[in-house]
Amino acid sequence: LENEGEIPHPFANRSKIHQLLGDASRAAGDYQDADDHHSEALSIRRQWVAQSPTLGARIGLAVSLGKLGSLAQVRGDLNAAKNYMEEAVALRRQIMQENPTMAAARLEYLGAQLVLAKVRFQQGDVDDGIAQMSGAVDGMREYAAQNPQSKSAQQNLAMFETELGVMLLYTGKIPQAESNFDRAVLVLDDFLQEDPDNLKVHAELEDALYGLSVAREASGNTQDSAPLIQRVVDLRRQAFDLDKSNLAKKLRLLAALA
Repeated sequence: LENEGEIPHPFANRSKIHQLLGDASRAAGDYQDADDHHSEALSIRRQWVAQSPTLGARIGLAVSLGKLGSLAQVRGDLNAAKNYMEEAVALRRQIMQENPTMAAARLEYLGAQLVLAKVRFQQGDVDDGIAQMSGAVDGMREYAAQNPQSKSAQQNLAMFETELGVMLLYTGKIPQAESNFDRAVLVLDDFLQEDPDNLKVHAELEDALYGLSVAREASGNTQDSAPLIQRVVDLRRQAFDLDKSNLAKKLRLLAALA
């Protein structure tokens, strides 16, 4: 790649290789190897930023921090996840503020904010987690409103709404949670009608509907809850029929049937 001129800097070349190997190891379930490669990429990118703090170098550093933060969260090392994500959020915020017209910078900042919110919530810092998630949702709502033709923006907003709804549901804020789930379902229902074979939309709609069903039952509306659960079962059956080789889809279907 360097010889072809696609990557003009040896730091970029070496760090990108480790990032790709880390992604492959994580996909294969080898979290330790993934951590080793992403840590090496992080080390290289820190050196890169120290020598030449270009936009590309700093974005690469933020990517490595986010990958290590997400990996630490999955492995249950929430303290490490918090440290990585706090640095990632601060760096993403700085990049966004310096490049206000760069849509990707704004979206990456909001994505990092969402992960940090989930980590803080998992650590038991419930109020801070909800505040952080609420800020991410507000930011995504603003972006989606400014880009009404962007389907990805609307879908991301629906996912953010569901994540906030889950937090509110766990803390007993049922009416607020219902509102978040309702907004997510409204958007995702439309998307699924347009593209009924989209497995990602299937999964996100299932999550939003399940959350809404739990919220409705918790508020005493059991008659409204049952049809929602049936929709979850139907969607999971459809998703399994679309991809019968996917074990995760089968397990989600069995869990819904149970």
